[in-house]
Amino acid sequence: MLATATLGFAQVSEGTSNPDDEEVFELSPFTVEDVQDGGYAATSTLAGSRIRSDIRDLGSSISITTKDFLTDTGATDGESLLSLIGNVEVGGVLGNFSDGDGSNNTNGVRNNPQTGQRVRGLSSASTTRDYFQTSIPFDSYNTSRVEVNRGPNSILFGLGSPGGIINNTTNIARIGQRFGEVGFRVSHRGGHRATFDFNETIIEDRLAIRVNYLNEEVVFKQKPAFETDERYYVNFDLTLRKDNKDSWFGKTSIKGSFEKGEIERNPPDTIPPTDAFSSWWNGLGSQEDVNRALSVPGTLLSNISNQALTSAQVLGAINAGIVSVPAGLTAQEYADIEGQLIPQTTVNRIDRSGLGDVLSFVPYFLFPAINFNSPAAGTAPGWNDPALSGIQGIMGRWRPNGFATQDFRATNAATAGPGYSAGSLTNRDIFDYHNNLFQGDTNRVYTDFDVSQFYLEQGFFDGKMGLELAWNQQSRTQDSFNAFSSGNSKQIYIDITQQHSPADSDFDGVADRLANENLGRPFVRWNDNTRTVQHTEQDTFRATLYGQLDFEDLNDGWFGKMMGTHTLTGLYEDRENKSRSKGNRGAWWADQGKYPGSPHISNGDNNNFRRIVKSQVYLGPDTSGLSSPDQIRLDLDGGIQTRFPAIGDKYGIWYFDNAGNIDTDRTNEWRIIENVSNLSISKTTLESQAFSLQSKFFGGNLVGMYASREDELSTWRRIQETAPSGPSGSTALRLNDPGENETDGNFNPALQQLEATPFAVDKDDTTTWSVVGHYPENWLGELPWNLNLSGHYYEAESFQPAGGQVNILNQPLASPLGTTKEWGFSVEIGNRLAIRFNDFETVNANSRTNLGGQLGQIVGRMDFYLNRIVDSEDSGLPLFPSAADALLTTTTNPSNRQRLTGTDADLIGVNSYDEYYAKLLQILPPEVQAIYNYRVVKSGNQIEEYNDPLDGSLQSTRDFVATGKEIDIVGKVTNNLSLSLNVAQQSTVTSNTGPVAIPLALEIAQRIKDLGLHDIRDSPFQVETGAIGASRYEAVLRVLRAEKALDGTATPEQREWRTNLTARYDFLEGRLDGLSIGGSLRYQSAIAAGYPTILDEFGAAIPDVANPRLGPKEMNGDMFLRYRRKLSDKVDWTIQINARNLYRKNGNDDIPVTINPDGQVALVRIPNERQFFISNTFKF
Repeated sequence: MLATATLGFAQVSEGTSNPDDEEVFELSPFTVEDVQDGGYAATSTLAGSRIRSDIRDLGSSISITTKDFLTDTGATDGESLLSLIGNVEVGGVLGNFSDGDGSNNTNGVRNNPQTGQRVRGLSSASTTRDYFQTSIPFDSYNTSRVEVNRGPNSILFGLGSPGGIINNTTNIARIGQRFGEVGFRVSHRGGHRATFDFNETIIEDRLAIRVNYLNEEVVFKQKPAFETDERYYVNFDLTLRKDNKDSWFGKTSIKGSFEKGEIERNPPDTIPPTDAFSSWWNGLGSQEDVNRALSVPGTLLSNISNQALTSAQVLGAINAGIVSVPAGLTAQEYADIEGQLIPQTTVNRIDRSGLGDVLSFVPYFLFPAINFNSPAAGTAPGWNDPALSGIQGIMGRWRPNGFATQDFRATNAATAGPGYSAGSLTNRDIFDYHNNLFQGDTNRVYTDFDVSQFYLEQGFFDGKMGLELAWNQQSRTQDSFNAFSSGNSKQIYIDITQQHSPADSDFDGVADRLANENLGRPFVRWNDNTRTVQHTEQDTFRATLYGQLDFEDLNDGWFGKMMGTHTLTGLYEDRENKSRSKGNRGAWWADQGKYPGSPHISNGDNNNFRRIVKSQVYLGPDTSGLSSPDQIRLDLDGGIQTRFPAIGDKYGIWYFDNAGNIDTDRTNEWRIIENVSNLSISKTTLESQAFSLQSKFFGGNLVGMYASREDELSTWRRIQETAPSGPSGSTALRLNDPGENETDGNFNPALQQLEATPFAVDKDDTTTWSVVGHYPENWLGELPWNLNLSGHYYEAESFQPAGGQVNILNQPLASPLGTTKEWGFSVEIGNRLAIRFNDFETVNANSRTNLGGQLGQIVGRMDFYLNRIVDSEDSGLPLFPSAADALLTTTTNPSNRQRLTGTDADLIGVNSYDEYYAKLLQILPPEVQAIYNYRVVKSGNQIEEYNDPLDGSLQSTRDFVATGKEIDIVGKVTNNLSLSLNVAQQSTVTSNTGPVAIPLALEIAQRIKDLGLHDIRDSPFQVETGAIGASRYEAVLRVLRAEKALDGTATPEQREWRTNLTARYDFLEGRLDGLSIGGSLRYQSAIAAGYPTILDEFGAAIPDVANPRLGPKEMNGDMFLRYRRKLSDKVDWTIQINARNLYRKNGNDDIPVTINPDGQVALVRIPNERQFFISNTFKF
């Protein structure tokens, strides 16, 4: 939030190029320049009210990074700078947190590093450029300072993040000066950075132009990760009319700038891939691991897969008194039931032997994955087996008539049940993820942008009034592709399938050919191949008008001093944002032969997940002969280098066809066609009006500020589909073209246009007020040691428009609201050193959450249930067999038996498909069914399931509360020693998660039980054992319970204390004159990475928030050495050596991100990489 803003203007002058020239050029009150700043200390800011204010008069929490600080630390962007700022976290290889979502996914910060930050543990701060909102990352080549405004900020932006604002101020042209600077930097890994800065006065006292250029290549430790960045920037300052002290009409200026840039990234990844292979050898782990997990309150043996434990391990837990044996069973009998793991068992997919002996899962369903036997560059797809010559993909699932489903199987990671996460790969002998990027050369992010800014400034009444009109235009296009980077596609598995699908040539249930040559080999899969292109445009007009009344101009006595100076500022802003995006991926098509989307093959259009092109890459040799997973060695020097299958490629495919219930295996050449998976378009317009009144009383010893702002945001969305498929006159979500064609299932391009009227209009008022008091030396006398004392109190708020979002009951959601209350004091020592203490409570209320990705499934599971039964009826399957049960398998649960045909409809008393649909619809409470209107419509030979869309985007909410303290010390201790020290303490906790959605989910779960549907199998068509409640809805509830359990816990990766120290010592005389030495230390207290569990009064497991699981403390240190000397009267040369992370307290040890309730580290983050670089700068 904003603090009191000093709107009186100190007349700060800059010298001209001629030292004898007595003419003085006044800074605009709308401008802050780096020439005002000395060393690490800044004296003024625009953060008070968009008008230059003295920082000492502000109540808000602001950290300002000067050009000197950027130069000394070698920081060039947000990733390299923000970890040095108090109460700010940033992701990336130089960051201090992962910025993940509790999973192995870091694509957010990998694609857009500028948003990969968090302030006060709450949320990412809004990013601005010269206080215009921006999504373009800043770079120091054209940046004069960076300001971090912690907390909501209603004056700068009434709508914005409760985390605050990170603003970079760009370089401005300086009339009357001519200078230049050329810089070259090289890193120890071969990266380079070249910059150019040149300022020229074109017309004396009238026009100056400044040009900046950047060409950079960053080479990261993880090979082959890199970033190239090329930009140029031009700024001009034109004085149309000089200030005339004899006229009320003052100086008139036109200013402007233009920047264009291109960035290409193969981004590094700070979280290693997930280990989904070790369980093949040891299931849940050693006996000690098993006993420890089962000793955690709420961790039950029944929640652990019996394929993750051996009988001996269960017996060991029984003998240790951790597990009780149910009545009627012996300890051995119970151990044999709950512990069925036989390590390193492989699966015969034909007769399904081995399935119950090892924890496994199905990586692919119908349709093939293109196979690569090696991750090396140039690897051709396919297998070595001559019988598979010309074949590059084999369908992952076959369903011969009369036999159970035959699936490709892979290992899976064992966990101790809900609340536990699979672990990261942490053995760097298996794969050196510190030095190699797992994704290798498969990922790319391209970002192109341009920015234009223009200003018209007019002064009046000798600076007592001023007007600024500003225009800002930004355009940005980003093309991103992130293979093998998240979820299951970033897990390493073992192939445990003995044969390929076509191994049973005569379909007698006995394999007679095609043994799997990759049995026992580690691999990774990529089940989605979406490339996303997003284009955004932003146009802003802003008008700022201020007027100042100084009572001392009216009365130079005590009354004038008492009444002081009052500045009223008004602001109007009109902003328009447009966004278009396209997601496309490959889908299978046959130019000749049978259509891949045939119901007998896949039963899906282009967009069906079964038809999306997949790939699998084998990463190392056969591991089946190894006695431990630690003996695995992956062939990943430089990561995955294989070429991903592209649109237009053709591959030989072996697939299964059961047309007419006749089992047939076939081969054909299939081509990859483009599936337009998503098209999006949106527009917002923002109209803002604000005013602020800043009053200085008693000679400036008491400074008060009050500000009010009104923002109105109108949101347009793309036109909405009027039916899931297209009857005449409607607009379908996806194309439903008759016959077999390449476009069927594509996102309907007719939807990529805006609705005629705004979808949502959000309007809100926010206020800010503050009081700052300075010790009145003129009344009470001077303090010792030339001290100055000040105190401050500050309140502010901001909001983030909901943009037409609704809760699960289709009710409009209140906008997220940020509020802050802050107080503290400041001490200035001899105009050299400033010390500031701040205590804060910042709240982020109504923050949005999708509840772990399960929000849409609370009600949306109904769509799944109905569609599976619709598919059954549409395929002509009987509701249930008329004769005796035809069992394929039997289980311990009779109602979950798997039959050859038929649902479990006879177990719930329904006699027709229509009765079954009616029964399913009773799952939803009547008032919820009235909102969604789920229905099954039969027309001719077609059966379709429909539901009504919500009136907005579905979201849920939770709150965050941050409390803490901040200490900032900045300035010069002596003429030689510059210092910047910040100490930050924070406690940020979660509360009130899913206040509407989670109670509804629990009600639906109870209704499923009351209707007798909990253990009922949901589909005969799929021939699976999945039950409506026991597996399908319980999967939803597990995530929701875990999300609700976060209430009362600290936000992820929180550290209570952080301290950052940066210092520089300059030798100003003697033989070492021109030499400077300095460095930085960054301390972080222990990381809260998880919680043990305790049982509440209802016997449910909840986090023990009083005893968090802590990771290690951290201390990192940097150092730099600089030497300056004159090469001539006009040229200065500087050489500087920087060592980033020269000292690392924990060395190469990984940093815990998530710790499971049993104390075992799950997710880890790679420690900061070391960077060494040398810079040469020539100033002239």
